Amino acid sequence: MQLNQQSEKFLERRRVLLKAWRYAGPLLLFLIGGFSAYLLLSTPLLINPFAVASGIESGSVQQSTLQMMALFVPILFIVVCFLLIVLIILMYAALANEKKYLEILDQMHGGLG
Repeated sequence: MQLNQQSEKFLERRRVLLKAWRYAGPLLLFLIGGFSAYLLLSTPLLINPFAVASGIESGSVQQSTLQMMALFVPILFIVVCFLLIVLIILMYAALANEKKYLEILDQMHGGLG
């Protein structure tokens, strides 16, 4: 069975995205890991809870730094929740694409699914 033009375009976009992800995925993981390592070495109070705890116990963390951290923790939590919502929305979009992909395959094979 021949595919219609819309299905052919969809499948071609899928192929292009799969080829691009082969490079983009590892690059993004590397960038996140590098950024985390940079923060750990340059500003451990931003990423290392043990450094924060030991700084508070030893009294080496300034009061203004603690106030700023107390202000930004709720903002950070809101951002994390927003990112999780975006991730879930992206998963819905990905699953909708997969559903369309399966429908195209069903068209090709005469509705075997």
